[in-house]
Amino acid sequence: MQPTNPTTAAPTLAGPILSLKEIAVLLVKHLDLHEGLYEAAFNLQITIGRVGLTSEAQAPGAAFAIAGLSLAKAGALGPNTVDAAEVNPATAEVVRPAAERKAARKTPAKAA
Repeated sequence: MQPTNPTTAAPTLAGPILSLKEIAVLLVKHLDLHEGLYEAAFNLQITIGRVGLTSEAQAPGAAFAIAGLSLAKAGALGPNTVDAAEVNPATAEVVRPAAERKAARKTPAKAA
């Protein structure tokens, strides 16, 4: 473990701390998901090795790092589960078949 630098100021938060459920809602909206149950998931990196300030004081240890965030499909509702249909309902544009949306984009608007 590295010693802390007393001259370095502690970082300040730019906003509120989000719950796991709030993170899941944000990811569902960001990924534009409209159906299914999801939970926030963390991608972790784990490193193991000898840890200690001196070679005589080293012992087996581990370090964990959060490498990323993702969504995991949930099989049932839980305390941190979000239903995409509730938090990000589909609009009429999303419900239309893909071929119909593609055709609508290619058709130029008619002059009145």
